[in-house]
Amino acid sequence: MKIISLTLTYLYFVLNAFGHGRSEEMSQMLNAPVPDWLSVCEPLKVMSVSEHSFPTNLLFRPRTGGAANSRNRVQIPDRGIEFQVDYQIDWTGNNSEGLGVSLSPDGSKLIVNSGTNPHLYEITTGGEHKEVPVRLPKVTYDPGQKGFITGWSWISDDILVGTAEITDERGHELLESRLYLYHLKKQLLTRLDMSELKLPEGAEVMEIISPSSDLEYLRIRLGENILTVKADIKSAFNTMNRPNESQISNNTTNDQIDSSSGKQTNESISLQNDPKANSKSIPDQIEYGIWPMIALLLAIIFGIFCFIMKKRS
Repeated sequence: MKIISLTLTYLYFVLNAFGHGRSEEMSQMLNAPVPDWLSVCEPLKVMSVSEHSFPTNLLFRPRTGGAANSRNRVQIPDRGIEFQVDYQIDWTGNNSEGLGVSLSPDGSKLIVNSGTNPHLYEITTGGEHKEVPVRLPKVTYDPGQKGFITGWSWISDDILVGTAEITDERGHELLESRLYLYHLKKQLLTRLDMSELKLPEGAEVMEIISPSSDLEYLRIRLGENILTVKADIKSAFNTMNRPNESQISNNTTNDQIDSSSGKQTNESISLQNDPKANSKSIPDQIEYGIWPMIALLLAIIFGIFCFIMKKRS
């Protein structure tokens, strides 16, 4: 009986390790080097401002750009556009919130979020839509603890903002929430540095509500609070260090080289965004791989239980 008890205790700790620990695959993804095509820039300082310190006629644009979504449908009501996708969109149950979609200010590009696998669509003036390959950073990459970047939305026609939630090794406790900007054409990634805001201690989820039309101010939701902050985004991306034009051109050319050379092809990039080929986000894929082991351990426990009952009878 003592042996059985020790076995059950051991299985309990193994289940805890597999069910709650960060897998080796996830650790490798989070600690992978910066891809050749991406440049990680110094963080962009964000400053606190009062509601009375910026122009009263300043316009703020909603993060969604007027788009909305359900679990598998996208709507742009003002343009009479609606279409269905064959993957799950980020959704809270409120279509008008548009958590999983964002339309660019010029109305030509729609980003649709599905965990760590965003999809990009071109929207024509006639209302037609076409999915096109897109390459966005999945990981934070800058110094410090790493996390996956999700929830992308447009703040200009070229710049996207995403949220990264940094968790503990088990993935249960939120340690920090960050915002990242990505310039799609220049392939530049930078973090918004919130240290000047002197935010209260304790991690809370942070997200963009709306950027100003001149890209100098942002409205941010931090937990239950809404903050207006200043961050000169447009000027910052104009002065950030970035690869020279020949390097950018080489990166673009390399995307068309056969995969045997070690570089991604446009076909492989498209495959990453094919919902049938990549229907699960990274955390989902990793979590899915744990269940066979859990099922095996539960079967062992059930076998031991049956053995005990048989001995008693």
